[in-house]
Amino acid sequence: MSTSKITVKPHFLHLARLVSPYLTFLIIPAARALFLYFAYGKASLTRTFVAEGIAVFLTVALSIFKLRQMEIVFCGNISVKRGLIFRVNYVIPESASRVLVLERNPLLTLFGAVRLKIYTEAGSRKRSDENILISRKTAELLRGSYKTLGQTVKSNTFGEVIMSAALSSVTTGLLLALPAIKIIMSLLGKSLPSLLPTANPENLSSVGFAKFGRGITLLLIVGYIISFLVLLLRNFGFFSVRSGNKIMLSSGKLPNRTAFLEADSVHAVRTVTAPLMLLVKKCAVKFSVCGYGRLKGEIGLLFPCVRPSIAKGLTSWLLPRFKSVEYTIKPDKRAVRRIVWLPLFLSFLAVPVLAVAKFKLRPLQNFAVFVSAVLIGLGSTLLGMRLYALKRGGLSVDSRLVTAKGTSGFFVDELQIQSQSLLFMRISSTPFDRRFNHCTVKLRAVGKNQESVRVKYLLYKKVERVKNEILL
Repeated sequence: MSTSKITVKPHFLHLARLVSPYLTFLIIPAARALFLYFAYGKASLTRTFVAEGIAVFLTVALSIFKLRQMEIVFCGNISVKRGLIFRVNYVIPESASRVLVLERNPLLTLFGAVRLKIYTEAGSRKRSDENILISRKTAELLRGSYKTLGQTVKSNTFGEVIMSAALSSVTTGLLLALPAIKIIMSLLGKSLPSLLPTANPENLSSVGFAKFGRGITLLLIVGYIISFLVLLLRNFGFFSVRSGNKIMLSSGKLPNRTAFLEADSVHAVRTVTAPLMLLVKKCAVKFSVCGYGRLKGEIGLLFPCVRPSIAKGLTSWLLPRFKSVEYTIKPDKRAVRRIVWLPLFLSFLAVPVLAVAKFKLRPLQNFAVFVSAVLIGLGSTLLGMRLYALKRGGLSVDSRLVTAKGTSGFFVDELQIQSQSLLFMRISSTPFDRRFNHCTVKLRAVGKNQESVRVKYLLYKKVERVKNEILL
């Protein structure tokens, strides 16, 4: 970053963020007073609202003074001053690992504001160190001070769609949609339990069962679609720029997020291959630094979805310290017999599900077919990913870089960690592992992201020989 001095003052909209926590508590006495007045006639509304008005005035006044005291100065180092009664004043050295994030959404754009987040290795693991609203003009000054005008790498829409589809989760979609569903139901005068079939004779009919099956299926589909759309909007239009040791990453429409970081501060790179990505021969690359990517909806994304060969070249270009390597220790090929039992078990579960539906719950037969197809699909996918990891996975040890590739559920992860950033290496073996002289190696990187990877079915004797090289 340039050594020119830039003083950042919070946007007036930041006052709402300072006041809102206190106003939430002030609403409770007012609501209680209204309830007692209309239900029992026991409270004096005049006294209550006068007290509320005084409390609100004092809260807003103190928040305004607090807002005026807040200041962040960028001049190589980053100096932060905030607080009114309990004042905080600290400096983030220029040599320290840090990430600056500028975030815009339609509401902030309407008021000419931009959210500024600062991440360092200090502070909470799942929260940025600083999170304030600043003016658009100041944000442009910060953006210009990094002078990231080097070569640009842009992603294509197909890759962004594939990544969003591959990484979307039904559970995530339902969790995101639940607050909106609750609000809509309350406006309609209904509740979520009223939409579900109850245990009375009417709902035990074939029509009730059919509605139940269709409702569950529709709920799963809606959850997946919501998760897909949210992920696509957050990563659409992704591009990265490198200028010297500085990197700028920008993506998203709702919201738009631009991150600035130093290439040397990245201590781990993760390459994710999901089942859908494997079908189209693509992978996504993420980076780990300063806890960025731990907040809800944030991903420390380096490339959304590219071919593995291209991903290795782009990673080496953006982050020169991370090179493509060959695995010196690979999983034992004899482990094929051990990896098939769980996928086969999932697939065979479809048989009793269909049998119960056919002979006991005939109205749910169509839904049972759907569940059986899902179980067979999960079993086949898990088997394919395990076989792929067995063939392509492994462990590599270098004086500067430790690389490991293994399965994590239905995903195949490759994690590259700088040797000085390796937090620990754990070697474990179950009774079944010892029978075949196998072991599982788990590596974890330092930092708030706590990136880790596990590689199974490695030969124990080979791991023991390279253990000292990793730890020294």
